[in-house]
Amino acid sequence: AVIEKSTRDAGENLRGDTDQSVLDALVMEYSTLNSASLSTQNESVRQLKHDNK
Repeated sequence: AVIEKSTRDAGENLRGDTDQSVLDALVMEYSTLNSASLSTQNESVRQLKHDNK
């Protein structure tokens, strides 16, 4: 969340549509990576719980 906030602050300081669209793409990519790693962690936890039964 901290990275996302500082990225948004940086975006507000930028001027111009091109900069903004590049920033939006970066934020989007960051969010995607974040949720991908979360689902991978959840899968690992599920697997561990399953193995312990």
